[in-house]
Amino acid sequence: RPPSRLPPNVQIIEAFDALVQLRNTFLHFSEDGWTVDLREIPSLILTACKVVRHLAVTQPIYLKRAEPRHRERVAAALDRIETAMEHYPGLEA
Repeated sequence: RPPSRLPPNVQIIEAFDALVQLRNTFLHFSEDGWTVDLREIPSLILTACKVVRHLAVTQPIYLKRAEPRHRERVAAALDRIETAMEHYPGLEA
């Protein structure tokens, strides 16, 4: 049975583009300093969690050599991240 696909949509593409841009902002120091709107971060993180959950928990096709309970540990870690993002200021329910 082929793995279920997670088709990329505009939300996923834009969220990952924004995460890459945020990453690059911190990796490549600017003498002008950093300006980050923290209200944007939770939705980006939650979208990334959705993709990671699909790839590592829902359809873990790459996990043939993973350690026992890897899937469960990844799911638990994602649950903790998502819970933390729910308490982040500015996140709309």
